[in-house]
Amino acid sequence: MVKKRDYDNWSKTELIKEVKKLEKRKKYGIVWEDKPEDVAKRCKNELPVLEEDKNKEIVTDKEKPVNILIEGDNYHALSVLNYTHKGKIDIIYIDPPYNTGSKNEWKYNDHYVDKEDAYRHSKWISFMEKRLRLAKKLLKRTGIVFISIDDNEIAQLKLLCNEIFWEKNFIEQLVWKNKYGAGAKTKGFISIHEYILCYSNGGVTDIQSSLGESELAKHSKKDEKYSIRGGYRTQPLMTRSLGDRPNLVYPVKYKGKEIWPDKQWVWSKERMEKAIKNNEVEFTQRKDGTYGIRAKQYLKDEQGNIRKGKPLSIVEGFFTQEGTKDIFTLFNKNVFAFPKPKNLLKYLINLDINGKENKKAIILDFFCWFWDYSTCSIRIE
Repeated sequence: MVKKRDYDNWSKTELIKEVKKLEKRKKYGIVWEDKPEDVAKRCKNELPVLEEDKNKEIVTDKEKPVNILIEGDNYHALSVLNYTHKGKIDIIYIDPPYNTGSKNEWKYNDHYVDKEDAYRHSKWISFMEKRLRLAKKLLKRTGIVFISIDDNEIAQLKLLCNEIFWEKNFIEQLVWKNKYGAGAKTKGFISIHEYILCYSNGGVTDIQSSLGESELAKHSKKDEKYSIRGGYRTQPLMTRSLGDRPNLVYPVKYKGKEIWPDKQWVWSKERMEKAIKNNEVEFTQRKDGTYGIRAKQYLKDEQGNIRKGKPLSIVEGFFTQEGTKDIFTLFNKNVFAFPKPKNLLKYLINLDINGKENKKAIILDFFCWFWDYSTCSIRIE
């Protein structure tokens, strides 16, 4: 808590100066007591230098992607990368300290910040603000940033990101279901989720994801196009929309009968006739003897490319327990608590940005929980 100021003994000149200072403060947005950081001060006059240590190089397969680990303060690393990789990063994923107040969770100016620190939140915001501003400069215009966080700082972090990346570049606040549940003795609500904030650098207009196993399985029907377009599923062509679209209200003739929509069709008459001619619809008979029409949605397009889906704001199927197993498999021991599962990271970095796959993406994690890019990516070459 910021100490209340005593203005009783201030001179008139001092009071006027203070009022003018207060008037200049932001009226909306995130405001915090900025806490100077030693590493940021030093970087104003000293440029960090990266030195390659060949003795620590690990090469298991020369055909696999090259991962570079920078050892040191991440503020130093980001400062240097702004000289070498400015505007070159495709994806940033970070898993910063959650500022839970737990003992030995994170340091500020070489001192651990615990729950008793009155400036705990201000220090955390100061810490994040400096690094996110440097990180933003590294992103391509079509770059995207993912930030894992929980309830302790989600509200503050979103306001901070709105300021740094701009509110118009906010993409989504993903809810990640990270736990199966909790013990019976847990009191109150059981928290089984965290968040992943997602922002762009201004050049992202669309995001698509690969279809999950359940969605792929739905394309189980076959017709004469199967060898090229794979299986298909059907979607209703009648819509109950109340919008006044007279051009979408017309009869479709089938077996000597006219089929009318309950409200209107999804397609225009020309589009419908073309689909019927190309065998891209199914006529289905109802119990009362009337017919309905459903569109065929093929698994692949006419070039044989598997269709993409729209990612949901709730991310499921990747649990913290899996991350613990991933780390144990690598090191044969638990190196740190609550690691993110590699399949969650794999899902995020393999999203299609603006309808394109990026097989040569440059990915940055400056909190270093993203421990193995090659196992997390099925796409990056």
